[in-house]
Amino acid sequence: MKTAWAYARFSSDHQREESIDAQLRAIQDYCQRNGYVLTNIYRDEAKSATTDDRPQFQQMFKDVNSAPPDVVIVHKLDRFSRDRYDSAFYKRKLKERGVQLVSVLENIDGSPESVILESVLEGMSEYYSKNLAREVKKGKNETAHQCKHNGGNPPLGYNINENGNYVINPSEAAVVRLIFEMYAEDISYTKMAEKLNKQGHRTKWGRAFTQNSFHDILKNEKYKGLFLYGKTAVPLGTKRVQKEPHIIVEDGVPAIVEPDLWERVNQKMKENRKRNAAKGAKRIYLLSGIIFCGECGAHMTGNTRKAGRTNSIYSGYECSNRKKFKTCSMKGIKKDDIESMVIDYLENEFFNEKNVMELVQKLKAHSIQYRSDSALELQALKTELAKEQKGLDYILNLIETGEGKPWMIEKGDQHYERINYCKDKIAYIESLSETTELTEKQMYDYIMKDRDVKKKSPEAQKRIIQTYVEKVVIFNDRVDIHLIVNKSGADEGNRTPVASLGRL
Repeated sequence: MKTAWAYARFSSDHQREESIDAQLRAIQDYCQRNGYVLTNIYRDEAKSATTDDRPQFQQMFKDVNSAPPDVVIVHKLDRFSRDRYDSAFYKRKLKERGVQLVSVLENIDGSPESVILESVLEGMSEYYSKNLAREVKKGKNETAHQCKHNGGNPPLGYNINENGNYVINPSEAAVVRLIFEMYAEDISYTKMAEKLNKQGHRTKWGRAFTQNSFHDILKNEKYKGLFLYGKTAVPLGTKRVQKEPHIIVEDGVPAIVEPDLWERVNQKMKENRKRNAAKGAKRIYLLSGIIFCGECGAHMTGNTRKAGRTNSIYSGYECSNRKKFKTCSMKGIKKDDIESMVIDYLENEFFNEKNVMELVQKLKAHSIQYRSDSALELQALKTELAKEQKGLDYILNLIETGEGKPWMIEKGDQHYERINYCKDKIAYIESLSETTELTEKQMYDYIMKDRDVKKKSPEAQKRIIQTYVEKVVIFNDRVDIHLIVNKSGADEGNRTPVASLGRL
């Protein structure tokens, strides 16, 4: 009696491919026609074949070690893996246990011709997976242009009909309107949740409302009839910035809330956000990390304290050794005074025509040298990439034909990791090379946009200072301001008396 296991995988309900049930029916039919007894079935739903991080897939290989079947059957080879390296590795593991991988649709019988065909099919599947995202995006955009649902759960207040259109769920819509009305009446999120739960209302997922349930509801523009697609939060530095939607359709969905009420509520949310931000605003210390004590060399840190009979609040910078260990005699210096001194210096001494033009020339020379060095590094990386790819292909061919050795798996991993490193590094250098080919005017304009430092926001002031100032050193009788790129005739930095600066 020949035994068989079935492995089926389905990655997304938006892909036009066979469902898991259809795959299993085809596998069962194959078993009946070829005399196999199907003993185990493994199925991964909503899992990509470009990775081996699939629970049932991994469980299948654990089970293979204890009681291997004669064959593992898949509907198509791309159900097993779309990554050629993973595919070769796991097929070799099956072969080591005497298990053959069988495809229902592809006639793979172990002959040399079949091995070649298998490689071609896997290569096509890998290519398909890389282009799938673009094709899926095209389909989603077309669906969005028709104002149809594009996946996931619809918002509270809507159902999706058989054509994929949004239709109002009357009982849920009443809850949505109540939420907007309560917020417009200045009822807190906590009170809103208590009231809704007391009345027996539930979220779209059947859960009780909490104070975290309302923000997304109140911001959802579908409730005023506006259909948006492509509005997502994307990472930018340390923040997440909202990306503007690229498909906007007025009256694209049936409105649940009057546009006037929606606008009033969202204006109120903005005002509340500003008010809360002002309450929790922290003092921004423009020189943090670059201000030092001239007495002992330690960092000076920003702090706020009350002093005097009226308990007035003073902000300043204090030597960390003095503050923690009482081992330094340097007194603290007022925050506003020293920060104003640095800003004045930048505006008056650094951001002037002569100095900035000299800086532009230095940057131009650096840019030329960088492109020259990058071109050499790029050439070396591409040579290494070709060499690593050749080594990996050689090992893959040996593994796939059964001539490989156990140590080759680890060697293949090393090749694979190095290939990815080279690709990432090449992409990084090529992206940087585009930004380094700037004209002198572009560089000049970029620097001079920061010249009016006093008019900038505190966040912008800190960015400008930290861009051009290397360090600020506080002595008892002077302040030394050192630029990252020193201005002409100031090799040791600016030296300014501190008589006018307030001490803490």
